Amino acid sequence: VQCVKWHPTNSSMFASCSDDKKIATWDVRTTSRPASLITTEGEQDYIQWTRDGLYIISASKTTLTVYSTRTSRIHYQITLQHTIGEFALNDTGDLLFLTQKGDISIYSFPALQHIRTINAHVQDASTLMFDPSYRYFVTCGSEALVCLWDYASLACIRTLARIDFPVRCASFSHDGRYLAAGSEDLLIDISDVETGAQ
Repeated sequence: VQCVKWHPTNSSMFASCSDDKKIATWDVRTTSRPASLITTEGEQDYIQWTRDGLYIISASKTTLTVYSTRTSRIHYQITLQHTIGEFALNDTGDLLFLTQKGDISIYSFPALQHIRTINAHVQDASTLMFDPSYRYFVTCGSEALVCLWDYASLACIRTLARIDFPVRCASFSHDGRYLAAGSEDLLIDISDVETGAQ
């Protein structure tokens, strides 16, 4: 299993993707087998539900695919030039932010038309996540940096460089006050979002 994501509105449902070329949706009330299976064209590295739960977006190397959860079929698909890292929809669900190489690429959604690219990291960026209020988002890079971005201005407002190895993941607390980041280190760095203090 490469990725697991809870349904945005149904607390009993989640989806998973794996290298067996399948995206499965699960109902926790019946754990014996998936509620539905979507057969994909390749191994899936990352998935994300749309805010209404009608679609699942997946990334496989350089291909970004939007699947209908009603029909389990491809709704839309594009192939990009570089390997896709993580991605997330904005608060209104009409913009898709994704990492490629060291950049943040922004696409309209669901049309997947390229809008803008922002240079974010000097090496590969692995994480992209919005805070619960959609005031900030975070990216992490192989150069061991955690970057906090202001969503309204798309400006990097803080860079945290307390980790010695490539940063692989980051997550905001439920209230958005704290940011945790992890790497190949044996520690997790926790920062105050407003001040950057550890």
